[in-house]
Amino acid sequence: MLQKQGVAANVAEALCSDNPDYSHLPSAKHVTQVLAQGSGVVTSINAMTMAEVNLALGAGRNRAGDPINFSVGIVLHKVVGEKVGKGEAWAEIHHDNPLPNSLLNNMQEALKLDSSIDPFNMPSLVVSRVS
Repeated sequence: MLQKQGVAANVAEALCSDNPDYSHLPSAKHVTQVLAQGSGVVTSINAMTMAEVNLALGAGRNRAGDPINFSVGIVLHKVVGEKVGKGEAWAEIHHDNPLPNSLLNNMQEALKLDSSIDPFNMPSLVVSRVS
């Protein structure tokens, strides 16, 4: 899919391997850690909220032809089923411009925790890889 969008074969392979190599991508000017406001097991992360934050950073388009900033985005350090402690970074936001508090607050609200359950493994949503 990446190659159909113009990504070089070697870059697509590096990005999609079991140990992705992101050195082919541009780097953002700033990285802001998103810290957990409480402790517990991650029960959900609102993907729509993260998509809206990414769009606000410039990682997406509102209309065809809008530019995309390939250096910005979100990196998750925790996923559903993993334990996170209060004050621990569960994600990081890569951005080129000052980060509005509203975007950081939206990210904070995207994370849902439950302190009454044990960590668990989510079944993979990937059935197989096509090469």
